[in-house]
Amino acid sequence: MPKFEVMNTNAEEAELAEGFLRECHEKGIQPIEGELEKTEEDLTMLAEVNTMLTSVADRFNLKKETIDSRSVHVLPAEAFLKQTTYKTAGMYKAKFESILLNDDLLKDKSKRISTLLHESLHAISHQKFFLQEDGTLEPYRVGYGNNPIRGGRWFDGLNEMVIVFTESTLMRAHADELQRKFVITEEEIAQTAKENECLEVFLHHILNKVGKYRNEDFVTTADRFVKGHFTGEMLHLKDIEKVYGPHSLRILAMLDDGHNLNSQRVPLRRMIVQYFIEADDTSRKELSTAIIKQFEQVLESERSEKKEGEVTN
Repeated sequence: MPKFEVMNTNAEEAELAEGFLRECHEKGIQPIEGELEKTEEDLTMLAEVNTMLTSVADRFNLKKETIDSRSVHVLPAEAFLKQTTYKTAGMYKAKFESILLNDDLLKDKSKRISTLLHESLHAISHQKFFLQEDGTLEPYRVGYGNNPIRGGRWFDGLNEMVIVFTESTLMRAHADELQRKFVITEEEIAQTAKENECLEVFLHHILNKVGKYRNEDFVTTADRFVKGHFTGEMLHLKDIEKVYGPHSLRILAMLDDGHNLNSQRVPLRRMIVQYFIEADDTSRKELSTAIIKQFEQVLESERSEKKEGEVTN
């Protein structure tokens, strides 16, 4: 697991923050109520995922990070949903350095290992925490995902796209081993990748445009974006403004990871994708205005929902 960086602290506060994180990590490796025992195959899958993570570290000259099996929790759906409101196959809890897997949605072997890999890539990402007034810590950065103290979440969509792209690349690169060890067919691996194909295609579109602007091959551009997820580097994102024009980076930052159930997020996502696909500058400027207006409506709706929830509680 990665070493966290804590922001806005002096030496004394930093020591307290490190202690708080250690306590959270200890909680993160403790069994969760309803947790299922990991099978031998689960442990073999984790070993294979750790091999993939090592290949990422080697490619980008990063410190090697692997996932402790105690940090991975396999849960039936009922127990999983007690830990999160997201009805997903898996999730990473940054503060506790733990990975949760929804066993009911992971009966397919290819889906199971790809989900474990996906959450593990989140787990070894660049991470920063912010020390709050009450002495607790909350995530400030996880990969490209940015949760500034002023409120709002930024770049969650880009973060998810980069993770999906990296996950898919690694699954293809290690396909022979996966087929041999887990009796997974090439077709099953391809089918699993199709579940998030739209995110990968969207990122490809942006990377191709940036690569053309910089006069470099696709792999060079892609490597820079993927590496930034693990190192925290973001300066290369300025190329997006140069390619797509003013406000384009802000618009990309508005794209969420798709887990938010607010109905107003759906048209916002479509508009953002259309903005980056649109070739005409005038049409893109018109879309830009509409997107910013829609985003403000989304934020207002979510603030109202939050207030209503606080009153109810």
